This record gives sequence, C-alpha cells and structure tokens, in this order.
Amino acid sequence: MIDLRVLVVAPSVWPIPDSRSLVASGLAMELGELVRSVTVVARHPVAHWPSRFYLGRAEVHRLALPTRRVLGSLRLPSTADAWSREVGRWISSHCSEFDLAIAIAGETGEAEIVRAIRRCQIPALIRVDTASSPLLKQAARGEADGVRCVVPRPFDGFDDIPVIVDGFLTGSGQAIGCGALRRALGEAHPMLAISAKAPLAICSAPLEREQGVFELVAAWETVARSFPDARLWMVSGSGGSAGHFLYQSVRDLDLMHSIIFPGAFDAPCDLVAASDAVVLPSSQTPLDPIVNIAIARQKNLIAHSGHPAIPGACPFKFGGEAPGLAETLCRWASHVIGSPHPLSEETQPVESGTMREMALQYLDLARTIPGVPLKS
Repeated sequence: MIDLRVLVVAPSVWPIPDSRSLVASGLAMELGELVRSVTVVARHPVAHWPSRFYLGRAEVHRLALPTRRVLGSLRLPSTADAWSREVGRWISSHCSEFDLAIAIAGETGEAEIVRAIRRCQIPALIRVDTASSPLLKQAARGEADGVRCVVPRPFDGFDDIPVIVDGFLTGSGQAIGCGALRRALGEAHPMLAISAKAPLAICSAPLEREQGVFELVAAWETVARSFPDARLWMVSGSGGSAGHFLYQSVRDLDLMHSIIFPGAFDAPCDLVAASDAVVLPSSQTPLDPIVNIAIARQKNLIAHSGHPAIPGACPFKFGGEAPGLAETLCRWASHVIGSPHPLSEETQPVESGTMREMALQYLDLARTIPGVPLKS
C-alpha cells in the first residue's frame, strides 16, 4: 500500500455510461487498492441520485451543477465552464488533503480545473483527449511545471514531452462492454439493474400527453407480460406538465420494475450504444441528440409511421397502416432475444491492458513529478 492521497476529477462516473466515466471509475477503484485513499469529484447529473457513495474503496462526491438566475425567479443550468469553476472552488477548499491529483479532462472546462490544481500546488496527471488541448501544448513548451499529461493514443508532434499512452480510446465509435456497463449500472443504482442480453429500449420524448408517452406506457404492459426481463428507460431531461400523471399510470399498471425514470444522461452517444432501440412514440417526437445519434448510427428505431424524419426502411414502425405499438414492441423484443447480441457479456472495453495496469502506469508517471511522496 502506497502512502498517497489521490484526488480524481472527472466530468462523470458510474452509472453515467460514457467512456470518460469508464476511465475515471475503473481507475479510482484500482487506485483504491494501491494507495492510502482515493477521492473522486464529478458532476451530479440527476437530482435524486446520491451525492456521496463509494466505488470500492474510493469515495465519490457528486457536485451539483451550479445555476444562474435569469428573468427574475427562473433558473437555468449553467455551462460546463461554470461547473468547472465549482470544482475549482472545491479543490481550493480541500487542497491540503491530497498529494496527487488526476484529472480526466472533459471537452470543456479543462483550463479552470487545471488552474485550481496548480494554484493549490498539487502535483497532477491530466488526461487529455485531443492534440489541440492547451495543456498539452504548454507541456510541449516546458510550461507545465508539476503536471504530466496522459493521452489515449500517440499524437503527432508531441513525441518529446513526458506522457504515457494508456490506450483507452474515448471516441464515441468505440465499443463499450455492454455486460460490464449494465452490471456496473445495477451495482451503483439497483433500479438500473438489467442483464446484458435483456431487451433495453430508451425513450427521450418529453413527458407530455401529445408526445405519445402515455400510449407507450400502456403498450409496454403487454411487453412486460411476454418479456418480463425487458426494460424501458424514460430518459427525458424534461419532466413535463403531465409527468406526475405518467408516473401514476406506471404505478397503476404495476410496471415500476419494468419502466424506469432515471432522468437525463450526460453522454447520449454511449447511452444509445448500450441500448437495443430508441422509441419515438409519436409523429411529433423531437429530434433530440439521442434520436439523432440513433439515426446516424442506424440503431433500431421503434417509431411512429407518421414521423417525417424516420427512414423508409425502419423495420419497427407502428401506427397508420403499420401494426399497433404493443405488437411492434413485442416483435422488437423477440428480435433482440433471438439475435446474437453484439454487446454480450464477453465484450470488453477498448484498452491496451487492464485497469490495474493503467493505474500502475499512472503511478509510474507520477514518480517523475517532484514532490510526489510515493513510499509504501
């Protein structure tokens, strides 16, 4: 056991199904077995999820997104940069508690977090995803004192700076182990527990009557009877004025085990990748990021035949001259169960080695930073 207190900063951790979450969560759990203490700071994406919990021996703090006041009492979520400033304030108030910081940089807000780490003079490893990262350029110019960079793959033009290549690719096109992902989701939040091979549909339509969500819930009763392991996640970011009545409908139909309302997710790309289909329950369902990603990736759509944006070859249409919604959902579930699952339990995350090897890599790089106490 190394006498080292490590802080891990990341945009997200389990059960948010994105690739940075895979890196941060796996790394924190492995470091928890190697060093004295590990603390993780990440976003608090859904209000009713716990703000503090443990991943193995790593203690996780989810910080709520700050809000900004506009038009009197109306409050809107702030930007990622504002969240990064919130993280910066948290780091500043706890800086004496850590010997090493590891930041899994998001697409925005990297600079503010790095400034806070430097201000507190905490030796740091920063994982950057792109060659355009300002921090990587500073390191190349020798201006990143006390900081080492980690990259997922070699970047042209940065051969002479102290980095390691951890091999864990975070591009949205990379396969993520669906079995491992769903298992971790269930361990972190039991309401999200689902087998890797069970049919999983997601619906991001606003919870409004005209969006067809009440008809979807009614039709799902038939699916739940025939396919008890199937799950429907309602991942709308908007509760909608009819949300309360929709929840009541789910309770009245005894579908609370089968229809889950986890709220909106930060990473639509990986959420779509982990699911088996995306449902568009009405001809007016908006083309939000989840639907657009599903269309772009040719993911199975269960869609109203009158929707103007649905490809003509969509095999799971309903309404109009097509079969009814309940029949279409059951045909889709049967198709999922009868097909070889492309994201089975055996599918592994894309990485060059195990998470334990990655954690040891990070500690080896930390040894090159003056002031890091790496004694057993």
